[in-house]
Amino acid sequence: MGVVLVNVLTRYGLTWSFEPEFNSHIAVFVGSIAGALFTLTNAVLLFAALQAQRNAQEDASAQHQALRQDRNYERLIAQADRLETGIAAYVVQYETHTLGSIDSAPSFHSYSGLSKTFEIWIVECLANKIAERLAMADRIDPDMYLTHQVEAMDLMYQLEALIQSVKATDIDVSGKEHLSKRVSTVLTRLARSKKDLQSAALLLRRFVDQGDSAHPKQHYASDLLHLERKIRDIVRILPDMPYRNLSPFEDTQIALTKEAPLVMFESHTVPTFQIDVVKFTTKDSNWKLRFNRGRLTVQVVAVDEQGEQLNYLFQPFSFAVLLFDAEQDGHTFDTKGRWYVEGAYNLMAGNVEDHKIWRIDVTYVDIELLADEALEVTLYTNASIIASGAPILR
Repeated sequence: MGVVLVNVLTRYGLTWSFEPEFNSHIAVFVGSIAGALFTLTNAVLLFAALQAQRNAQEDASAQHQALRQDRNYERLIAQADRLETGIAAYVVQYETHTLGSIDSAPSFHSYSGLSKTFEIWIVECLANKIAERLAMADRIDPDMYLTHQVEAMDLMYQLEALIQSVKATDIDVSGKEHLSKRVSTVLTRLARSKKDLQSAALLLRRFVDQGDSAHPKQHYASDLLHLERKIRDIVRILPDMPYRNLSPFEDTQIALTKEAPLVMFESHTVPTFQIDVVKFTTKDSNWKLRFNRGRLTVQVVAVDEQGEQLNYLFQPFSFAVLLFDAEQDGHTFDTKGRWYVEGAYNLMAGNVEDHKIWRIDVTYVDIELLADEALEVTLYTNASIIASGAPILR
């Protein structure tokens, strides 16, 4: 600044006057400008330093958040994998008849196993079953009373924990969407069992309200109500959606008779079967006893191009359940969308692309039809009826 001032004075022929008072004013002026420039420079440097520090902190925070989201996502993925693996490995054996051993009882796997377990719970919550248990043991253990209660409850608790974690945990949008879809799939496939769970809880409450003449209420009331709360905890997390609304396929009607007890289907994609209505046409006034013993069965196999079997599924449905759940007397029964079968890829025996053709057989067992009788079934499926072929051997 001083050099500039001297150059200006020299250029315009100005002479320097060494008047003390004037010179002091000039010195103060020059000093104030220099101080202001120094202060401004320091302010600019300080602002740049603070801005750089803030940017570094934001970058570090973003990296930390991304790392935390990745770790949370991996943890939730592992949690979802454990749940789905547990459901896939779930199996229950149940024999509806008193004759025969457990070794010959049909097995129900995965979601079908859980669905069958919840059906069994209805039977075990009937008043006579509870009274029998009270008579034998005098007390009921609410944590061990029902069939496969520990395993089924554990899977439901895992599902509830996963739902809450997906809602509350900090993960990115795409990760949350992926996990939400997986959770929704599990909930949707379990939604068919919601009514069975509600029925079981209602039966427990009814037994407590009505009481048992042979045992004081203090011997069973608190235990049964504790068990009821545990069942209603499952009911609370399951959605209200009739499973039949999920079937986008055209309805198909088939008739099973004594002369034609088997209907065969074929599909080149994973087959889906949803049986909605079963109608038993008969002139026999005592038909219920025979009908109660019978079952409708669906068998599914997948083969490769060489005809080698890659997959097999056997799914029975008891007519006794239809009689028990019937809301009115008659020969036509609504399955309420709970009779559902879907093929699955067996990747232990090959790849997804290897499953070329799917065969499905629908028939009945444990019921002898008369000459003029028929089981008329309404179902939704993406498979097509075929007229010829060897029956699937179990």
